[in-house]
Amino acid sequence: MHKLAGLVTGVFISTQVWATDNRENFAYGITLELEKNRVYEFEVPKHVYQHIQSPQLYDLRIFGPHGNVMPINIILPKEETLDVKQRQENIVLFPVLDITTQNHQDLNLRVERNTQGVIVNIKSTDTAHKAPVSPYYIADLGDNSGDDLKFISVQWNHQQDTIAHALITTSDDLKNWTTAGVGPIFFLKKDNHIFSGNNVAVNGIKRYLKIALDGTNDATLHDAKAIYETTHRDKTQLLWSTAAQTSTKDSQFFYEIPAGLPVQAVRLTPAGDNAIQYVKVASGNNREALIDHYQGNIFRLMVNDKVYDHEPITLNQLTHHRLWKTSVLSSNQKQF
Repeated sequence: MHKLAGLVTGVFISTQVWATDNRENFAYGITLELEKNRVYEFEVPKHVYQHIQSPQLYDLRIFGPHGNVMPINIILPKEETLDVKQRQENIVLFPVLDITTQNHQDLNLRVERNTQGVIVNIKSTDTAHKAPVSPYYIADLGDNSGDDLKFISVQWNHQQDTIAHALITTSDDLKNWTTAGVGPIFFLKKDNHIFSGNNVAVNGIKRYLKIALDGTNDATLHDAKAIYETTHRDKTQLLWSTAAQTSTKDSQFFYEIPAGLPVQAVRLTPAGDNAIQYVKVASGNNREALIDHYQGNIFRLMVNDKVYDHEPITLNQLTHHRLWKTSVLSSNQKQF
């Protein structure tokens, strides 16, 4: 965030067409209640960025009590840095078959007494029922658990056009289990394009993992990886701001965000339910010279009556870009 130093009573922001430094010509303003005859330094409030036209705050003025423009010094923030490092570790899985038997009057007991004694006849009936086998998998992470474990990548034997539901729980003693992550995994093909997603976001991972699949009858795990992310931030602020869509062209969508705000992650969600899109995300201050940040799948899926949205996309570096473009390269639906 920028800082201002000066004699302050009110902050005003101009319209896009700059006019004379007259308070009435400015589109937005806030009043600051400060003591008299002092020099102040303060951070520009974040909602001011939603109205300015220049990331460098060139269109910002400060007026004194008599409407005169006051001298100010705009202090640029220290250059923010964001360093994200990722590593993967294989997980050794131990399959467990959870077999339970439920009895529904499955025994027919017949007792007869005659002159020779008592005859007891026990016979099984056809109503005996066994619950289907529900496989799950146990993993021992040892010393590799911790807060930097962000995703479990599930490798599974699937059929085409399959969406499954992955439930990941964790424990320190193999007795008391808590939910660490729930999400969809999928493999779909449309128009010669493959949509696949294997990563399930997790948090609070302890030593032991239990991974179970639901929503498909024949899917079994054959491999899993733990994905660790360590992020170093220097003077960053996490602020979610809504981007305003400015235009569309074919399958390209253009947005603007408040100028000057540092962006470290982007949340993208397809419009329809059970939608998977293969997208490319780019940004810049000039629409003709945008920098690519991400290319991959995003989704909005409903599995077992629960809706799952794609996790926010963390950028490799912080950016102050105002213009953003999302290009839908392929989709499993006709409408985006």
